[in-house]
Amino acid sequence: MWQALLRPARQLGQAMIDFALPPRCAGCAEVIEELDGFCPDCWSKLDWLGHSGCQCCGCPLDLAGADLCAACLAAPSPLDRMRAAVAYGDVPRTIALKLKYGRKVALARTMARFMAPLCRPAGAAMVVPVPLHR
Repeated sequence: MWQALLRPARQLGQAMIDFALPPRCAGCAEVIEELDGFCPDCWSKLDWLGHSGCQCCGCPLDLAGADLCAACLAAPSPLDRMRAAVAYGDVPRTIALKLKYGRKVALARTMARFMAPLCRPAGAAMVVPVPLHR
């Protein structure tokens, strides 16, 4: 019974929070519709890497049908697999700097949203770099 009474109160509370603090683009802070997302301009500036590329380091491959890049063939990495959701550019750099130096810790959730689909199944060992700045 209490759940039925609390649900409308939570929805009203969430609507008030969304009105006072609307979701903002992770790249430029423009007001957007969806939490943990990007405005159309920032979205278009992202170079999505996805699951394609070298199966070890994730770098784009020049040769179609190849599994490993020349660098990984020449000097195999001690890690099985490395992945990034997007190529490093202006928008990803801005987000990383805001997270690292601007204390915008909510951006970690945005980053995780787009990196999670690239991770291995649960239970597999994973190394995640952590910035050393406070």
